[in-house]
Amino acid sequence: MVVKIGIGTIDIEGDVAYKFYLLVFDTVSDLIWIQCEECKIQDENHRCYPQEEEPFPDSKSRTYQPLPSSYPLCKNGLSDEKGHSIYTVKYKTGSINSTGVLSSETFRFLSTSSPSDTEKVKEIVFGCGYKNYDDDGNAGDAYQIAGVFGMSPGPVLF
Repeated sequence: MVVKIGIGTIDIEGDVAYKFYLLVFDTVSDLIWIQCEECKIQDENHRCYPQEEEPFPDSKSRTYQPLPSSYPLCKNGLSDEKGHSIYTVKYKTGSINSTGVLSSETFRFLSTSSPSDTEKVKEIVFGCGYKNYDDDGNAGDAYQIAGVFGMSPGPVLF
């Protein structure tokens, strides 16, 4: 199953907007993550699997916030050079993995009961991925999928 989620608060040609992305809905994992712009650097620490949409432009969003390694969900003690909490998620299949910065952002969900057709939820914790890969042999194909919407009810600790 795939979900369409609006993410961010981005100034686009004088208007405040957000970008919609398609994420795989996963009831086994407990992390929401999306490919972010840092994965376009393309070195041994930054890479993306091919995606039709541009990766999420986190540096352009007014509501994007990387979380410090002292954040309560950051139990692994890993941080980058700026002190931001690092997450890594590896799926049991072993073919899809993501590493990045644990962050918070405003998400928008499609709604038929809202005058704006979306419901805004602030400060959702998610992974802003900068090293993501899918080793299932689809390397040449661009995906419509930008990440994973993990909805497991288990405890989340990174």
